[in-house]
Amino acid sequence: MSYLFLSCTKKIYENSVLKLEYLNGLHNQKNYRVVSHQKKMMLHIHAVQEGQPERKQVEAFISTKYQEMHKATLSHFSSTLFVGEFQHQTQVAIGIEPLKSHQAFLEQYLVQPIEQTLTKMIQRDVAREKIIEIGNLASQNMEYAKMIVAFLVFYLTVAEVEWAVCTGTIAVRYVLQQMGLHFHVLEKANPEVLGEAKKQWGNYYQQKPLVLAINVADALAVTQQHYDFKGNHAAISGGSL
Repeated sequence: MSYLFLSCTKKIYENSVLKLEYLNGLHNQKNYRVVSHQKKMMLHIHAVQEGQPERKQVEAFISTKYQEMHKATLSHFSSTLFVGEFQHQTQVAIGIEPLKSHQAFLEQYLVQPIEQTLTKMIQRDVAREKIIEIGNLASQNMEYAKMIVAFLVFYLTVAEVEWAVCTGTIAVRYVLQQMGLHFHVLEKANPEVLGEAKKQWGNYYQQKPLVLAINVADALAVTQQHYDFKGNHAAISGGSL
């Protein structure tokens, strides 16, 4: 069994530490631990795939949060969900969808495929397999949301993902802004493209969702201004491991 421990020390707060623990290597591990000493908070994070027994429980947690916040009834979940737990209680969940062979949910809002939209924006080719869609963020509070987003920055860096895209409400954009993460606004999320399905989303679209794109390397660079990432086998530095 191989282990990699990544400790992240927040530079702007004294004695503030965020620690990520990767078990069984980086590309096949299922369990992670995130610790924030500054906030005295800890998360045990693990991936939940489609078909796993725990999947319905995680989807129910996400659905409940969307119902509470937006009166929405979800019918779409990312293929991979990450769930963060503290004292065996689910505190936060988030999903990712690789786009190499999948259409992004947010592409309904765009006039062309996401890789073409990004290519046009930055004026250089972006490969579709280097893009991941983030979705299904549901959290008990903002601090847990920030912790799992920080985790994803490190995770996507290791996975050599270049761009993360998502549909971000006012609340999601606030979380990103509080973390100092820059995002590009690609388009407004127009509920009319959903047809009758828009009724399932309750008041979600009153939260002014926008289609956002985040450059993973840029996100890591910003995060590194506040965290040090060190490991006993390797260290994340400049987007490489």
